[in-house]
Amino acid sequence: MKIKLIAPHEQSEDNISSAQTFKMQKVNLPLLAALTPPEHSVKIIDEAFGPDDISEEVDLVGITVMTDLALRAYQIADTYRQRNVKVVMGGIHATVLPGEALQHADAAVVGEAEEVWPRLLCDAASGELQELYCANRITNLRGMPRPRRDLYPHPAHRGYTPIAVGIETAADVRMIVNFARLVQ
Repeated sequence: MKIKLIAPHEQSEDNISSAQTFKMQKVNLPLLAALTPPEHSVKIIDEAFGPDDISEEVDLVGITVMTDLALRAYQIADTYRQRNVKVVMGGIHATVLPGEALQHADAAVVGEAEEVWPRLLCDAASGELQELYCANRITNLRGMPRPRRDLYPHPAHRGYTPIAVGIETAADVRMIVNFARLVQ
C-alpha cells in the first residue's frame, strides 16, 4: 500500500506559528513509519513545513489530530474520503472523541498507535479495516525502532534548519479514556 501520514497545521496567514517561526519535527509520524512493514511505502507530510499534494495516489491516509487542529484534520480527511481514499485518525483528539473522528474517517485509533498499527495496516491491506483500534496498554518503548526522520519533509522556506529532537513518552491511556468518560 501507499501510505501518507499527515500532521495538520493551521492555514491562516495570521497564525503565530507561521513559516517564519521556530519549528520542531514531531516524533509520532516518523515512529509509525518505522513500524510500517517494508512492503508498504510511506510518505510524511507536516503542513507546518509545506503543503500536501492531494493529487498523489495513495491507498491509506493517517492523520494525527490534536484538538486545536481538529477542524483542519477533518478538512483533510473529508478531501481524501471524497477521492475514495481510506482515512484513519489518531492522536489525543481521536482518543478522547473517537465518535467525532469517525464522522470524518474510516477508522480511529484510541490510545497509542504503536500497539495497533501493524494490525491496522494488515486489515487495511486486506480490505477489512475496522472502525476502532484500541490500545489496551502503555507501549513499552524498549525495542522500538528508530523513527524514520529521513522521511520528514524538507522545509519549503530558505534559511531553515530542522532540529530533529523528540522525546517519546508513554501515557496511561486508561486515564485519558476514563477522563473522557467523566467529561461526557
